[in-house]
Amino acid sequence: MDPTRPEALTVLVADDEAGVRQFCAEVLEEQGYRVLVAENGRYALEVAAAHRSEEHTSELQSLRH
Repeated sequence: MDPTRPEALTVLVADDEAGVRQFCAEVLEEQGYRVLVAENGRYALEVAAAHRSEEHTSELQSLRH
């Protein structure tokens, strides 16, 4: 499998708003990415740790101003 193809990549989406998480996850999944979601930064660290054995090549982080 080509590691640059979306289906070979995992994206971690972290945002405290469920609608934002869902929208981002749906868009990325439609593009073929495997998506992990977390409702905040703390949980995102837990999700990333739980998937530590996998090679994470991409993360999507939402920042609030």
